[in-house]
Amino acid sequence: MKRPEGFTLAGLAIWFLILLLLVNTSFGLVPPLTDLPLPVLLILVGVAVFYFVMLVFLLPAAPTPRTLNIQEYLLRIGVSAMLTIVAFALYFAQTGVDGDGGLVMNALAATYFSMVTFSTLGYGDYAPAAGHPQLIAASEAIIGNIHLGLFVAAAFFLLQDSARNGGGDNGGDGDGDGGPPGPKPSEPENSDLTQQVKAAQKPKAGSAASRPSEPGSDPDNGHDARDKPDAAAV
Repeated sequence: MKRPEGFTLAGLAIWFLILLLLVNTSFGLVPPLTDLPLPVLLILVGVAVFYFVMLVFLLPAAPTPRTLNIQEYLLRIGVSAMLTIVAFALYFAQTGVDGDGGLVMNALAATYFSMVTFSTLGYGDYAPAAGHPQLIAASEAIIGNIHLGLFVAAAFFLLQDSARNGGGDNGGDGDGDGGPPGPKPSEPENSDLTQQVKAAQKPKAGSAASRPSEPGSDPDNGHDARDKPDAAAV
């Protein structure tokens, strides 16, 4: 597999930055960045959603000079899923999640709630706070369902393509990045029988069908038309 493309590396960089902000929320390593304002949180969530919509939906569907490799697409879905989870977790860590003991505001609980919401498990031990966090949580559940569906579909096509090519090139732009080409499909086992049937269908040498027709001959019955009695004479 070739190295990740630029969009994938950019997604990983954004994911790492948001992860640092999420860790800073719990440990307070950089106090000015501990409590982020709501517009900044919404912007970070919007970046994750934008990455998902553009690189998972729009760009693969756009006409491009080359076809998107299935492995590359799977990696892109994985990066988008990680980015979505940490971006929403940072939002929930700042707004808090409702637990048994009241509102919980820490990175661990927020990450756990974000993963549960993303996968639509819904254990019920945590819930979003009242107001706009409920709408944000519902949006993450929808995005998570789409991620899982796309991942399963892409994995299915990858396995199908690998089985078709004998485990060689696993789909994509056909430039050999997925591995060496698989072995060519073998000839059918009944090739000898097919050749025998074709040979039997050929006209035999010396038969009437193989001889060129002479002038005045009747091709329907193989007899010379001159040998027939003249109907007018009879």
